[in-house]
Amino acid sequence: MLTLRQIKAFSSQGYCVVKDPKIADLKSKIREDLKKVALLIAAKMPDYTTLAKELSNESFEKILNQLNQHEQGQVAKITPVLYEAFPKYHSVLGLLDNKFIIRLCKALGLSHPSPSTVPVSRIDRPGNAFYDTPWHQDGWYTMFCPNAVTFWLPVTKLRRDMGLIQVVPKSHVQGLLPFKKFDEGYEPYVAANAQQLNSKTKEVMVRDDEVLVFNQYLLHKSGINTSNKCRVSLQLRYNDLSTMTDVFSTFTPVHAVKVKNRQEELLRVWSLS
Repeated sequence: MLTLRQIKAFSSQGYCVVKDPKIADLKSKIREDLKKVALLIAAKMPDYTTLAKELSNESFEKILNQLNQHEQGQVAKITPVLYEAFPKYHSVLGLLDNKFIIRLCKALGLSHPSPSTVPVSRIDRPGNAFYDTPWHQDGWYTMFCPNAVTFWLPVTKLRRDMGLIQVVPKSHVQGLLPFKKFDEGYEPYVAANAQQLNSKTKEVMVRDDEVLVFNQYLLHKSGINTSNKCRVSLQLRYNDLSTMTDVFSTFTPVHAVKVKNRQEELLRVWSLS
């Protein structure tokens, strides 16, 4: 569980890395389950049926890398399906009620932790930067919970060249920061002062027995995957029901009308300033 030093670091820096053997066990179980999902889906797709049989005894990482290599030079077919399927699998959904994760939430000050979304998955493929996230705050999509947190779990074992999460320490203390529309990739928004952040950043290594947890006002972005391997991660996001200033009629805040209206309102205000 968290030490007093880690709790203080989370409070002052906006993030901390938690190390525990339970995390390694958790990730190992997730890899085995997602391996089954990947092989089952590949077996149903004519272009991948033979490859799925050949890879049946391989590791999750090798399966993902081989499937990715198989679709190089053509429109991605299987990766988008896996992106949708991974976070919907029952054991991944079950992470939201994992006792260890819930205890971490409470240790970090969430009196009544409540998932703000279903788990989110990312499959960051080598050399594909279109889906990389620019500088942003998760709070832009939560909006109405000041102490909301995000857990970032790399499912594949990380190397530095696979792209580490980059953060701006202490940026959470400023609360909700201005953003603007982002036209260079998939994400809708980017920090308005993104050009000024590069000298203030820190890369965060997260090993197999670790998880990164951060305040949703912390500025962060994806690291660039310059390796030849896929980076797969899961994000778990929690609100605190006791501090939320508004509630939604949808489980996914990014789709809530109130959140969208607030985003548009802030964009108008910031455009005039």
